[in-house]
Amino acid sequence: MYTTSNKTHYTTLTVRILAGLSSLISFACFIYGQQAHETGLIDTADLGSPFVSPVLYCVEFAFVWSLVVIPIQLSSPYPLHPGIYVTFDLLAWVTVIPIIIVFFLLMEPYFSDGGYSCRSPDVWPCDGKSAAITEQVGSAFALFSAVLHFGLFVWACRATDKLRKSVRSDERTSAKTSSVDA
Repeated sequence: MYTTSNKTHYTTLTVRILAGLSSLISFACFIYGQQAHETGLIDTADLGSPFVSPVLYCVEFAFVWSLVVIPIQLSSPYPLHPGIYVTFDLLAWVTVIPIIIVFFLLMEPYFSDGGYSCRSPDVWPCDGKSAAITEQVGSAFALFSAVLHFGLFVWACRATDKLRKSVRSDERTSAKTSSVDA
C-alpha cells in the first residue's frame, strides 16, 4: 500500500489544478484560433490553420488527464500508484513540448509581423492580429502546462523509486524475521 503525506498530497493537487487550468486556457485560445481560421476570414495560405489542430489535440490530452485525475485524488481515500502518474504526466509533457516548439518556430513571423493576413481587405471583421495574439497566449499557457506536467512527472518518478525501495526493504526485513524465527 502506497501512502503519502498530506503536504505532498496537497502540493501535487495544487500543481495539478494549475496544470489543468493552464491547459484549459490554452485549449480555449486554440479553439478561438481554429474558429478564426475555419471561418475563412483569415487567409488559409497562411500556415496557421493546419498547425492549430495538432496543438489543440495535445493540449486537450493534458487537460483531460488533469480533469480525470483531480476528482480521483480528491475523492479516493487511497492514493493512486505513482507509476500511473509517471505514465500519463510523461505523455502530457512529451506530447505538448515538441508540438509547441514547432508551433512557435513556424508561427513566429505571424506573432511578430502584425498577425495573419486577411482574405480580402474589404472583409470585416477580419482581425488577424488578435487571432495571432490569442494563439501566442495559448502557446504560452500550453508551455506552462507542459512545465507543470514535467514537474509532476519528476515527482512521480521520485515517489515510484521511494515506493520501490520501501517494498524491497520490507521484503528484506520480513525475510530476516522469518529466518530468525526458524
